[in-house]
Amino acid sequence: MPRGLAAWRLAAVDTPDGEGLVHAVGVLQTLPILHRPLLTRAWVDAAVVYGPRGTLDDATADALRISCRLLDSPLPPALARHYHGAEVPAE
Repeated sequence: MPRGLAAWRLAAVDTPDGEGLVHAVGVLQTLPILHRPLLTRAWVDAAVVYGPRGTLDDATADALRISCRLLDSPLPPALARHYHGAEVPAE
């Protein structure tokens, strides 16, 4: 466990099934629209800190990108840089 998280003593969490995942996304979608980018940016920043060599690997970046889309949130700068302009603008 990373030293920064040791104080939290986080309990192990089982991977949710499909129904649990849909419920979790639904709960997150109830967040005010202006809070969603703050949340996704915090996720990306944490992933960068704990990623290999302080970067995002492709699988992590793809998961975060999907999360941003599910929450109707723009890609945080660190995540957008990972794709080097490959992101198609939303219409």
